[in-house]
Amino acid sequence: MYCGHCGAQLSAGSDFCSGCGSRNRTQSTSHTSTTNFGQLGGTQTQTQSHTPTQTGTNTMALLGLIFSFLMPLMGFIFSIIGLSKAKQMNGEGRGMALAGLLISIAYVVITVVVMIIYFAFFFYIMRDPYSY
Repeated sequence: MYCGHCGAQLSAGSDFCSGCGSRNRTQSTSHTSTTNFGQLGGTQTQTQSHTPTQTGTNTMALLGLIFSFLMPLMGFIFSIIGLSKAKQMNGEGRGMALAGLLISIAYVVITVVVMIIYFAFFFYIMRDPYSY
C-alpha cells in the first residue's frame, strides 16, 4: 500500500505514514494500472489509493436549515444530527448544519428577549393602568 498524501510506500500494519506522518486509512484499497507509451517502448505503473466515501445530500442538514426558520427547536435538533452525519460524509452539508444551528439559536435568543421586554412592559402598565 502507498500513502494517499505523499505516495510513500507504507509498511504492513502501520497506522501512520513514515514519510509525511498522515494517518493510514485501514479501509483504503489500492488499484494498480499499467500504461503503455507506444513508440517509447516504456510502461509506467501507477498506484492510486482510494477511500470509499459516502456521497449524496445530507438530508438532516438540509432539514435543519429549513426548520430553523419555521420551528427553531426542530431545526436545532435536525442540525445537530446533520453535523454528526457530515462527519460520516466527509463534510457534506456541514455548512448547512452550522447555519441551521446558528439561525435556530438566534431565533430562540431573540424570542426570549422579546418576551422579557413584553412582559416587563405589561407588568409595568398593569402596576398603574391609569397612569397613561
